[in-house]
Parts: sequence; C-alpha cells; structure tokens
Amino acid sequence: PLYETEQDPIGQMNVWMSQARLEAGQNNILMARQLFESVFALAEKIKFSDHPVIQGARREYDYLIQGNQSQADDTNDNGSKLQALADLLIGWIETGDWAASQTYLTEHTAHLLTAEAVQALELLQRANPQVTSIPQHLALLQRCRELGIEAAYQELNAALAAAQNPARQAMQALLQVIDNDSFAAAIEAHPMLKELPMLQQLAGAIQQAHRDNQPALAQHWLALLLTLLRIYNYEHTEQIDAEAQGQFIELHEILLPVAEALDETALADGLRETCGWALNTLGNHYAQQGDHAQAVESYSRAVAHAPQNAMLYRNRAGEYLDLQQVEAARQDIEQAAALEPDAARLPQLWRDLYLALGDGPAMLPYAQQWVTANPEEIDPHFYLALAQALAGDRPAAAATITAINPTCSDEQRETWLDRLARLEEQHPALAPSWQALATILQNKSTPTEEVP
Repeated sequence: PLYETEQDPIGQMNVWMSQARLEAGQNNILMARQLFESVFALAEKIKFSDHPVIQGARREYDYLIQGNQSQADDTNDNGSKLQALADLLIGWIETGDWAASQTYLTEHTAHLLTAEAVQALELLQRANPQVTSIPQHLALLQRCRELGIEAAYQELNAALAAAQNPARQAMQALLQVIDNDSFAAAIEAHPMLKELPMLQQLAGAIQQAHRDNQPALAQHWLALLLTLLRIYNYEHTEQIDAEAQGQFIELHEILLPVAEALDETALADGLRETCGWALNTLGNHYAQQGDHAQAVESYSRAVAHAPQNAMLYRNRAGEYLDLQQVEAARQDIEQAAALEPDAARLPQLWRDLYLALGDGPAMLPYAQQWVTANPEEIDPHFYLALAQALAGDRPAAAATITAINPTCSDEQRETWLDRLARLEEQHPALAPSWQALATILQNKSTPTEEVP
C-alpha cells in the first residue's frame, strides 16, 4: 500500500512545507526557502516531483523569491486543496475491499468524480510506478465518470469473477501455449483441461472461432484439443461410463467438419483415429457387459472412422462369433489378417471360427499350435480335444480330455461342461461325441475310453 511505502518521506515533506509556510508568514523568507528546498530534494529522491502538491510548493517558492507573499498565500491554499485531494485518492485506493471502495467513492463523489481527481491520480501513478493498484483505480475512476459508480463497479465485479473462474483461467493458459513445454505446463497448472467438461467447452470455443471466421484461433485450439483428446482416451480405457464416453465420441464427430473446412488434413485424420479408439473402448465396455449387439455397433462405427485399424476388425469378429454370425466374423478375421498378419490374437480367432463352422481339420493346427506354446495350461488341451472330435479322431479327443481331467479345477470343469452343452446345440450331429467328453469331465477317475 502507498502509505506503507511512502508514509515517512511524505510526512516529513508535509512537516517541512508547514514550517516553510509558517516562516514565510512571519517574513522569515530565507528559512522558508531552505525548508522548501529540503522538500524538493526529498521529492526528487523519491520521484515525487510531479505530484500536484509539490508543484504547488514550487510555485510558492518562486513567489517567495519574487517577494510576492500574497500570491504565495494563494498558492498555499491551492496546494492545500491538492494535498486534500491526494489524501482522498489515497484513502480510496487503500480501502479494504471493492464494496468498501464503492462506498468510499460514493461518499466522496463531489471531490473524486472530477477531472482534477483523474489528473491527480495520473500524477500519483507517474510518481509511484511501483504501486500496481494505482493504474487499476485510475481505469476504474474513468469508468465511473463514464458509466456511473454503480454500473462501473458491476462491470468490475463481473470481470473479477470471470478472471477467477477456473475454466476461464485454463482457456487463457491455452492461449499462451507456444510449444510442447508451455503446453505441458498449462496441463500441469490446470488439470481440468483433461476432463470431459473442459474438452466440451474447448470444442465449443473452436466452433465459435470457426463461425467468427478466425481460422488461426480455431486451428490453434483444435491442435491442442486433439492432444487432450488423446490423453483422455489413454486415461479412460477401462471401467468407463457409457454415457460420458458417448459424449466424448460426439466431440470428435462435431469437430470433424470444422477440421475439414479448415483444410487441416492432419488434424482431421487425427480426430478420426482418436474417435476410432474411443469407439473401440465403448465396444469393449459393451462386450464386457455381454451386450454383443451394442458392441458390434460401436466397433462398426469405429471401423468407419479408422478402417486401417486391424484391432477393430479383430474385436468385432469376436463379437460376431458370440452372436453366431459366422460369415461376418470370417470377413473381419480375413481383413484383420490382411492388415496385421502377425497379431497375437489371430490364431485364437481362426480357431474359434473353425469351431463355430465345425471344421475340425482347419481348426486342428491352430489348436496344436496353442498346446505347443502353452503345454501346462488346461484350455489349449481342451480346444485340441474339440478339434480332434470335429476332425473325426474321437479316441484322440477322449485321450486328450482324460489326460487333463485330474488337473482341472471345479471352475474350469463347469466352464467346459457348459461349452460342450452349447456345442451340442450348435453341432447336433456330433452330440454323442460332446456327451462322451462331458462324461469324462464329470468323473475325474474315468479311465481313457473311446468316444462312440
């Protein structure tokens, strides 16, 4: 505050000026001049020389030199008025809050809502550049003269509230981003940038900038948003809320036309890729819930945005198999194999496809490959038994099941008995084979026997 930084020297100058005027009134001109000169030296030292009170004191000093005491008295009166005005302004600046500030200004309207007060405040600002509150009050005083006190303070309070809004602060931080480091700093300072409501607000700002024909601003924000979308995607791959994920996906579909209109091919492609991953996450969610139809729909939308993503075809193929849409599954598996032939999941999909088709010879090499890679696991051996049964080698199927039967857990046993029951419905011609394998699983001590 001003008094804290300047109270001692200003108080000292006021004492000297009062003494100088007293000496001048008693016609002790030499002493009065010396006191005034002390004032001017101190004012110069603290950069207070332009203050109206000091300027008035200089005129008094000049009149004393000229021997014109009556004019000095007049100047003394003017200086006192300027000092009183400066004191009022300082009192206004140092009020505790904006409500008290408005009350103070209202009480001193006659003196402070004037051109003289504006001029005095401008001089205070020049004399005290280190006091940051003076420019703010100068602007406020000018707005009060233009709009009236109440309207100007309403405007001020609205601006302060907006400046304190976290979302607005985050948006302002994005406007300052010039490189990866400043972007990372903005995210660290404003973590809400990674949250869905903020992404939606930023998307709205991009649309508005596009409507307002501000392509540079729209492009700047869109590039930043694309990175934020990727971060959100990465951090929301499991245990998602389907409704929130749907809103997140919608952001991409809303912004794609904007990116295309801006002729930003890289940004548009990035949005499509990210949208594909977001839809894949939604499809996974539905698949885990057992809603295979919704999962297929989500994966299909993902494929439309990212047709070169092999994972999308693999995931959809798995859901088609659960829905017993075998031909659709075959097409997706073939497409996935063409895009990414070495994917680890492909053998499983081929194996499940041939099981659904009842094609034992085609299934057998994939089952044998699985057993070779995982000889200690139970599931590969069970699939091998199924392939052997489908291929017509029923004794081999029985031997395979019998070999693993003692090591099966109760949970595994229940899972595979359920699978055999479904296979009996799916491939009724092989019902005796499935029933025989089920009998072996139900009795751990059953010796190897041929499947009839």
